[in-house]
Amino acid sequence: FFFFQKQNFVKVEKLESGQVYRFQIRAINNIGSSEFSPPSDAIATSIAPPSRPRNVTITNCMPSSAKVEWSEPEHTNGHPVLAYHVHHQLDNYGPYLPCGIVDGKMTHFVAIKLPTSTPVKYIITAENSVGLSERSEASKMKRTLEAELPSCVRRIEAKNIRPTAVAMHFEEPEHDGGESITEYVVFWKTEDDAIPPEESKQGFHKFENAFETSPAEITGIVPGSKVTFRIHAVNSVGRGDGEILSVTFPTEREYILSKNRRKSKTYE
Repeated sequence: FFFFQKQNFVKVEKLESGQVYRFQIRAINNIGSSEFSPPSDAIATSIAPPSRPRNVTITNCMPSSAKVEWSEPEHTNGHPVLAYHVHHQLDNYGPYLPCGIVDGKMTHFVAIKLPTSTPVKYIITAENSVGLSERSEASKMKRTLEAELPSCVRRIEAKNIRPTAVAMHFEEPEHDGGESITEYVVFWKTEDDAIPPEESKQGFHKFENAFETSPAEITGIVPGSKVTFRIHAVNSVGRGDGEILSVTFPTEREYILSKNRRKSKTYE
């Protein structure tokens, strides 16, 4: 370290906690350097957790989730931050409860499965090999959004098409609207039916979970017809927009001929 001639002190930073240090000083002028002074008395730095995280801020609120960000502690006291502990308070009342832990290299966290339309605040603690910091100052309160309808289901496919049945494959919506999906419903109608599938009396199928029951086995189709399917996700708010797929079904004769052709190719 170097310091100017009018100073008789210097602040030494970035020392490791729990270590013993001695210091020596020498003077320098335009001719050269003096010898070092005798060593100072031994000084031990304290062993301590990091200082508390700073600037805790909720940067995004959705119906059932919130993203919180913060700045790293001003001091780690010679030991890097290993993890951050995230706590939240709901309804502006009661204790702060643990809701997550992230790696010490991260300074953000997304809390999920929060109640909709609910005030929420966050505090963060930092942890190093010595222990936990003091709790940060709490973030400003924000409110999660009202629940809404789920978005459309994704990637609808019709497989194993037979004259009177089909297996409908699909994936869950990208957004559940802030509430868990309670069921999926499938409506369908033939091409000659002018009304929307949801109003048609021709076909309706309901099931609870896409990943447990997909593919949805739809039966009772008229052979040789062209059918429009519409699949909806449902949560506590209601039924989301439907995704449409049209499927042309073979007649019994067309289906048998197609199977025979496939068998012939297999034996060639």
